[in-house]
Amino acid sequence: MFVLYYNNYVLTSTNRGIAAGEKKKLIQTGILGYFDQLNPYQKLRLKGTNRAGRTTKYLLKYPKQWQETISLYQDIDKLYKKIAPKYYKEQKKEYYKINKNLRIPKTNFTTITVNRNWRTATHTDKGDLNKGLSCIVCIGNKDYTGGYLGFPKQKVLVKMRPGDVIFMDSHQPHCNTEVDFGKKGVRFSLVCYIRELMKDYHYPVESQGETFYLTKEDYDKYQEKVRKQQERKKKQEEKRNREERLRKREEKKKELEKK
Repeated sequence: MFVLYYNNYVLTSTNRGIAAGEKKKLIQTGILGYFDQLNPYQKLRLKGTNRAGRTTKYLLKYPKQWQETISLYQDIDKLYKKIAPKYYKEQKKEYYKINKNLRIPKTNFTTITVNRNWRTATHTDKGDLNKGLSCIVCIGNKDYTGGYLGFPKQKVLVKMRPGDVIFMDSHQPHCNTEVDFGKKGVRFSLVCYIRELMKDYHYPVESQGETFYLTKEDYDKYQEKVRKQQERKKKQEEKRNREERLRKREEKKKELEKK
């Protein structure tokens, strides 16, 4: 069931930078849950705000599928608490600082990255919680070879197969070895984590049916820009009304002169 839900055109991207191995390469990857980066159109809608907590496109478009997969993230969360309780406790402190509308319920996560059938180049994850761990689960089938999870600095390779879970410091360089998926191989890696800055976003702004959560500073700037925009519109409307009144007076004057 989960594999069908994740095999979705929404979960594709050309914006994975170093992890993709080359710029603008289209790969099957995407973000679930909540995120704090904005595309250019969203920045424009928010009057130039550069970052805000928001619901991801997948969740907005497929709320039913999202609800049906939450139990998987909650199971991963239980394993995290059992296997790495010290890190889990520190991460939970950060979790409760986050607006409840930006938290995956009954977990220790805000965000899930889904990767399908692609080999990551050596990279470190950006924007994840420094105090916490990333929780990675592998699902799919076993019709592929290779694709080990590698940690170059530690010179360690981990064989990740469907059903395996690993808890790791994603700020350490990591990558995948070469992988051959053949004709039938399918592998999804689900990376569960907290975004480092998500705790800063508590001030809601509505835009075209979406709710964005801003920092206090950005919220105040946004409100000031809205106020100035409304003032400009009011002045423009007043100017149009004056001009219309003048036009009507002139027309009436000309009519009287003709008589």
